[in-house]
Amino acid sequence: MASQPARGGHELRPSWHTQASACTLDCGIDGSVCPRGSRDPKERYLVVRYRSEQLSPCRWYLAYAMIVAKLTNRTLVAPGVKAGKLIDPTPNQLDLMDVFELQHKYKGVPVLPMRRFLALVPLVMRNLTWSCNKSVGGRCTVQEVVPTGTEALLADRVAKLYPQPDVLVLHPRGDLCTNFVFGSHKTRNDLANSLGDARPCMKQYAVNILAELGGNVLAVHWRSMTHALMTTLFHNFGWAPKNAPIPEAMQTSHHQTCAKQLVATVGNIRRTVAPTRVVLFSDVHTGCNKDGLCGYTEFDGMWRKSPSLRADRDKAVAMLAEQDWVNGDELVGLRLVQHPIFGINSSRWSTTILGIIIQILISSASHLSVCQTYCGACARENSLFVKQVLRMRSSVPKGNHSTW
Repeated sequence: MASQPARGGHELRPSWHTQASACTLDCGIDGSVCPRGSRDPKERYLVVRYRSEQLSPCRWYLAYAMIVAKLTNRTLVAPGVKAGKLIDPTPNQLDLMDVFELQHKYKGVPVLPMRRFLALVPLVMRNLTWSCNKSVGGRCTVQEVVPTGTEALLADRVAKLYPQPDVLVLHPRGDLCTNFVFGSHKTRNDLANSLGDARPCMKQYAVNILAELGGNVLAVHWRSMTHALMTTLFHNFGWAPKNAPIPEAMQTSHHQTCAKQLVATVGNIRRTVAPTRVVLFSDVHTGCNKDGLCGYTEFDGMWRKSPSLRADRDKAVAMLAEQDWVNGDELVGLRLVQHPIFGINSSRWSTTILGIIIQILISSASHLSVCQTYCGACARENSLFVKQVLRMRSSVPKGNHSTW
């Protein structure tokens, strides 16, 4: 995450240097050990495998899994998470229960933290196949399935398995949006939306940062990775399609043109609401800092084949840095390093936490500028991240905020 200091004399002074972290972690982190105990032989589990997507579409994947767990009478195992993405069952890593409220979300489906699950059921992968690690006393049967069709159809398939596996592992093929988001039914949608509810201590951490900024804040969110930009990166990298949606002649100025429009829009809003600070959150803030905290990295490997677009993006970032705005991504990242949210050196998890804290922060800001409609050339209009922010923001009393 490139360092861009705030301009115009807006020096930020944290008001909570000595505040102890309110977030606690369960066993299995930084040397602590989860008690191995003994597993109830009648209890069965459902585990989801890794995904390369960011966390927003993963909520629909998790909602699907939670409904299947209910239909098959299984305990859902909270997926592990690293660098903002779901990972395979791994000890000594965060899981989604460390950051989100998952228990009691769907008709009493029990949810077990990944680290405690692995202490009871020591899964291991050998030759691309999951099994129980017998070398440490593991005894269980494991079945991996590809989730296709509705939750009820998958539950029917699972019911026909004999014997019933102790551990059912879901391993989707294809992208999550196609499989679980698009065409999703109301029950799954409602459940997925509720799974974005962060732990109270995470919310308080974000509120502390917002207070540090002075209260009357205009948060600006720019999701620059449109479908056209993503597809152009694919094209330049040698993948389909045949023609780039962003013509080659425009690739030298695309981001700069959009940045100029953003600056003009923010200027109009400022004249209306007179905020004390403007704070920008955007995926144009890329790269990693010396503490290992990274900005947007989803397509990092592809930019080297798009030198014109990359240079254009760098110039747009420099243009935005000339404004008297605060780089919100850098600010939150710095606070996570200075004041670890779990009270221990958690830089290896900070990238995972970064997006969650930012989502809470901008949903609580006095004023917010986001892309909702008529901005598709410059910003993603159907961002699941933004939709969740607007849902969270709708709970704030009217008159206490404005959204542009």
